[in-house]
Amino acid sequence: MKISALLLLATIFSLSTSFARESRTGAGTALQALPPQFAREVVRPSPDNGRPDPMRWYVLARNRREGGLFVKNPLYSITITNGQISEAKRFVDARQIFNRRNFINIPSVRIDSSVAFSIARNALGPAGQRMRSASYQLTQRGPAADPIWEVWAYGNSNRYLGVVRLSARSGNVISSKKTWFRAFESRRNFCRFAGSVVQLINCYFSSSAHLLPPEPFPVLLAGAMSPTGICTRRIWTPFSRHTQ
Repeated sequence: MKISALLLLATIFSLSTSFARESRTGAGTALQALPPQFAREVVRPSPDNGRPDPMRWYVLARNRREGGLFVKNPLYSITITNGQISEAKRFVDARQIFNRRNFINIPSVRIDSSVAFSIARNALGPAGQRMRSASYQLTQRGPAADPIWEVWAYGNSNRYLGVVRLSARSGNVISSKKTWFRAFESRRNFCRFAGSVVQLINCYFSSSAHLLPPEPFPVLLAGAMSPTGICTRRIWTPFSRHTQ
């Protein structure tokens, strides 16, 4: 345990020291490309298809130098490609209408996107070893809070593996959630699952006896994914519970 923790810390340190050098498509480069009127009120960067760094960053930010009679500090959607702003346009997001304090403190972002990718891969365990790309979102809840990375991990053929939340200041993992629905990882398994569920429903409702409420989903799923196509009728009596 201590060795793995030391290795993780060493990885974070070695990668974070490269934050100063930053790839042309990393989070640091994207945030530094923002002009001052946007950099002070960044709501969130949220790119996709990072391998580990994405080619394009989509940044939501307010423009402090612009405003009108009804709109103060209007919201902009900014596209950054290879470290350069390629597009900036007015944007409407109902969730941000009353947001006047949840902005990213850019100097606090010490963990670049490539480092967040490596931390997420380690946090997901065996599933993380199949990680090939990631979608990111960087947010901050209040001026005194740490900025938070959310990293959605994907494997081959864009199969979803899980999501990891970590501090963009320290690299500490806040939470990790692996995919719980393995049946959908391939089209073959999905079709098999769907057919088995239909079979189970038919078996339940074909009984004339009073039926139990459906089993919890994991139990139902286990039966549905059985190679033998289990079909049972569960019958309730006042004194016993048995299976036909």
